[in-house]
Order: sequence, then structure tokens, then C-alpha cells
Amino acid sequence: MSLAEALIAESGSVMLSAHSENEAKQLTFPPIQIMVGFTSQLVGTLNEALQTYQKTATRTLPAMLTIVSAPSQTTAIDQILVIGAQGAEKIVLFLIDEEVM
Repeated sequence: MSLAEALIAESGSVMLSAHSENEAKQLTFPPIQIMVGFTSQLVGTLNEALQTYQKTATRTLPAMLTIVSAPSQTTAIDQILVIGAQGAEKIVLFLIDEEVM
């Protein structure tokens, strides 16, 4: 499971970070990637996500900062469609509305 840093509306992407080597290993493309995000993390663009991250980050720079947009797809080998070759096959986002809590 990964906690989102930002939810980017423009591209439907999720920004994730890893602040230690162990967390970085957890973000290395499991078959099904489960993410948790909050409605307060919704931003319009990638630029807004990066600006928000810089303003709110209390720790040093993370070991890795990743933007996840969709399950990967490739036809690089023999023109055969492979889903999940460079990333997760399925992405599940649990969006939590903090106003309901």
C-alpha cells in the first residue's frame, strides 16, 4: 500500500514519494498497486502538486518521487500487447473524504 502525496486532476495521476530505501523498494511495481489518498490532496496540475509538496514537506528530499498515471502498456516485443511490464497491472485508489470523518 502507498500513501499519496498529491492527486493530480489534469492527468488523473497520483504522486508518491519514498523517504527511505525501504519505502523506495515498496514502490517498485507490484502486480496490483493499492494507494490511499485524501480529498484535501486534490490539485489541478503537476506543477501545483510539486509546489504543494515543497511547501508542506517537513522532511528532507525523498529517495524517490514518482508520478503514477495508469497501468503500463507496451508492444515493444513482437508487437504483442503486455500490460504491467514497466509497472503495476492494476491500480486501486481509495479516496477518503475528510469532511465525512
